Amino acid sequence: MKSSRTTVSDWNDYFAIILIPNSIFLVLYLSLGITGNSLVIAVYRLRMKQQSEDRYFIPVLAVCALSACIVCVSMAIALNMISEELNRSIMYKFTLMFMAITIIFLISFIPKIFFMVMEGRDSEFWEKLSSSERAGLRFLYRLYILNNVVNPFIYAFMDMKFRKEAKKLIKCIL
Repeated sequence: MKSSRTTVSDWNDYFAIILIPNSIFLVLYLSLGITGNSLVIAVYRLRMKQQSEDRYFIPVLAVCALSACIVCVSMAIALNMISEELNRSIMYKFTLMFMAITIIFLISFIPKIFFMVMEGRDSEFWEKLSSSERAGLRFLYRLYILNNVVNPFIYAFMDMKFRKEAKKLIKCIL
């Protein structure tokens, strides 16, 4: 790469070539992620039709993983191709937003996972609890619903354009 009079386009072309092995691995990750998660979804949807509470969690995770795989790998490949042309502040904001969404998702699902493990280890887990303990733990058990409630507020808080358009829409409705 020439050190004098290098343009952003030259810089991008240089890094796009250097990052070809990384992009190849990303395409492999994307292929495996789409194939594996689609298979899980298909098996649960088509072959395991008996819906029970202990069987819905894996397909939900597979849908989330499939979505994350498509979005994250596509974004990473795009960054490999046009790394310096993107506005870094926009990337920073999106990264923070996705981190917040992921953290809220994990926090809200960890109690559910914990109680599912406890139920699996002890079939009388819930019966051994007092009424007040059961009520409190059921609240934590259903905390995963919080994820769906909080996401729109995260979007509104972290994305100025979303917030502006949401306000316009609400004014039109009212």
